[in-house]
Amino acid sequence: MRVLHVNSTAANAGGTEVFMYDLLAWQRQQGIETGLFAGTTGEPREDAETCLIKRQNWDPTALFVDPPAADALRRFLDRFRPDVIHLHNLHAFPISAIAALGAAEVPLVQHIHDASSFCANAWLTLPDGQICPGGVGQKCLQSGCQKNYPYDGRILTSVAARSAALRATVDHWITSSQTYRELCERHGFAPAACIPLWSPTPSTPRSASTDRRPLVLSIGRLVPEKGVVHLLRAWPRVRAAFPAAELLIAGEGPERAALEQLAAQAGLDPQQVFKGRIPHEEVDALMRRAKLLVVPSIWFEAYGLTIVEAQRAGLPPVISRIGGMAELVEHERSGLLVEPRDAEALAAAILRLLGDPELYERCVAGCLRAAASREADTPMRAILEVYAAAKRRGRGHRRPVDLDGLHCTDALLQDFHRVESWALDMKKHIEYLEGIGRADQPVKSFARHMKFWLKSKRPQK
Repeated sequence: MRVLHVNSTAANAGGTEVFMYDLLAWQRQQGIETGLFAGTTGEPREDAETCLIKRQNWDPTALFVDPPAADALRRFLDRFRPDVIHLHNLHAFPISAIAALGAAEVPLVQHIHDASSFCANAWLTLPDGQICPGGVGQKCLQSGCQKNYPYDGRILTSVAARSAALRATVDHWITSSQTYRELCERHGFAPAACIPLWSPTPSTPRSASTDRRPLVLSIGRLVPEKGVVHLLRAWPRVRAAFPAAELLIAGEGPERAALEQLAAQAGLDPQQVFKGRIPHEEVDALMRRAKLLVVPSIWFEAYGLTIVEAQRAGLPPVISRIGGMAELVEHERSGLLVEPRDAEALAAAILRLLGDPELYERCVAGCLRAAASREADTPMRAILEVYAAAKRRGRGHRRPVDLDGLHCTDALLQDFHRVESWALDMKKHIEYLEGIGRADQPVKSFARHMKFWLKSKRPQK
């Protein structure tokens, strides 16, 4: 069997990519020939099994039509000749490339790793914390969800068009939680199979849990949806009860500076707390040093590979009761569940685990039991069964993507991009002339516009 995996980025950026590369490695061990097609901000690469095309992680001008990407995909499909195509995150993938996949005479399976197919900013959570049922439409403009993560009409249009293209072309879906399976089927992403993720790294000997120092660990991107701000707000109460407790936050992201400032206000040394991005191969050792893991997410996550890894290490987690990741923890048996956005509840849960040895040991045992149930090849083989089901389903249900509508929409948005770029150049140039803002030099493109405009006003000889 030959399986082609497709993802927006080749960078090992998060849980999706960690899982994808683990799956690639397992399939190769089983004698399955695998390929990878993805974007990269580094050097492009193309060989017998890999095609990495030069592409930004997020390019709003190339969400609908990207001829170089679609052409490269067609060429690689012709050369690699897969028996199955396994799609992963496609939130930044051009819809024209999805159309090319749909035209291929190959079964298509998509792994739903987040809510980007049902929500403009993938949070699936309203600004007040309530869960949104999903689906792109007028409510996205009325709900104020831009406060979570900014978007505009162009993004809404691209999400709706991408979801429609996937429904028209994909043969079978895979989710990691029952919560997300229900979400998929509610939005027409069916049939969908629920196959929990796993961590294939073998377990290693661990120190006695009672001997661990009170190190509280948080791992994840430093972005608003991960809720690290609530952990920092909870920490003064934790430190007051356990002065020896230490906090370590591993991860990188745009919120780091603001979070470091908040940590300093809480009496912490940011240089000691924030460790930046830690290579994934070092995560297991870090988890075996810690006393507990905190995952304070405030968005509707599909799963939580970090939680699975913590359970394998016998590291009890305190996690938000939201999304598919809540299915991973049995409250007071393999960790503690708290309501999201509640710093007081978060502090109370951390204090319970640090201060109640009986509860702590019960949760350690529960973590190890949960991990043992995932160590077998069962989930990996279940994915192969989905491949077979997609093949049996055939392609009779597929509908061609409306390429005319796609190109017309793209042309309209390209015009918008050009006007927007000109307007932003004008704004920067005015700021330069008035000595305000950050513009410290003329904007060349604006100067060019003015040059040709003035030239056009000259009397013709």
